[in-house]
Amino acid sequence: MCDSRLALRVTTLADLAAVNSFVARALPARLSGEYPGAVQKGLTALAARAAPALLPCNSYFVARIGGRIVGCCGWSWAAPLGGSSLGPRDMAYVRLLLVARPFGRCGVGRALMGLIVATARRGGVARLECISTATAEPFYRACGFAGAAPIEVALQPGLAFGAVQMTRRI
Repeated sequence: MCDSRLALRVTTLADLAAVNSFVARALPARLSGEYPGAVQKGLTALAARAAPALLPCNSYFVARIGGRIVGCCGWSWAAPLGGSSLGPRDMAYVRLLLVARPFGRCGVGRALMGLIVATARRGGVARLECISTATAEPFYRACGFAGAAPIEVALQPGLAFGAVQMTRRI
């Protein structure tokens, strides 16, 4: 399914519905077999609503092939999952790097990570942090991230998923 016509671009607020729709379709396929159905539903419901303030800030990106979104990602000063950023100003957070299953291992994720690193570095970021699923952990390690600690992320009362908090100096 790899295609050399990959186009990357920064998002705008006009992309909100398309990004949300992409995440709602692609994330369950990526989580399948890794987490129970209730966790998949809870995580998809949470992640499928991109923060409107994030899309127009020049640090969130989409990857398209033939006009179709095949990946998305970004970075922000604010912690994911609604957390507050209490870290130093030279630290930022990777926000949902997601590639549609048919386009995995085609360089889409690496291209998106390259945009994150380049734009974050230009913004004064020296360290990126992310919350990785077990499935995505090898990808992040290959991109230079190291596991800091296994964590449990609460989705709602009584429902959490296991993840790994990872970090990378840029």
